[in-house]
Amino acid sequence: SPVQLTRVHLAAGAVVGLGAALVAVGGSAVAAASKVEIYRVRFETLLKSKAAGDQFVKMLRDFADVTPFSDEDAFRGAERLLNFGFQVGDIIPLMRDLGDAVGADSERFMRASIALGQMQAKGRASMEELNQLAEAGIPAFKILEEQLGLTQKQMLNLGAQGIASDKAIEALRRGIQERFAGGMEKASRTNVGLWSNVQAGITRTMATLG
Repeated sequence: SPVQLTRVHLAAGAVVGLGAALVAVGGSAVAAASKVEIYRVRFETLLKSKAAGDQFVKMLRDFADVTPFSDEDAFRGAERLLNFGFQVGDIIPLMRDLGDAVGADSERFMRASIALGQMQAKGRASMEELNQLAEAGIPAFKILEEQLGLTQKQMLNLGAQGIASDKAIEALRRGIQERFAGGMEKASRTNVGLWSNVQAGITRTMATLG
């Protein structure tokens, strides 16, 4: 009868819809798991040890769990800093300082990590990186001026001061800690931060299923 045919069509449509949803979930799970494995291999290569790579991935995920950052944000930032020459033990404390300074804004976090990485690679402080930090919302000029006791004239001719990158980065981190300590914790309590943590949890679940 027409009624029976309609019921059959509805049931068939529901089965097709459910199948498509399951395929989509499965695809997302595989993609999430693949990303984790890609970074696991990258860190194994950078740290020259599978055990060290696995441990670092766990540490980064633990870091992401208590911040508004996703696992991928943490992986990308850490990989970038490692490639610029920072020691593995310094990565998460440095990421925490940068995250506090930018309010856990992932885009500004990446820009700030590039700036500090370039400074580290150059071996000295320069106006270029300070400008990049300022564009990311970190008052780098004021911090260095205060922390290193520099005059405005010296700041304007920063390259001639020959300030080693280690000294400059240490000073920047002190200034960031004084100004922005707890910034990520505050950001994580906002609606955006809470939603970010929910999304990160879903992605983590997908990766586990994959």
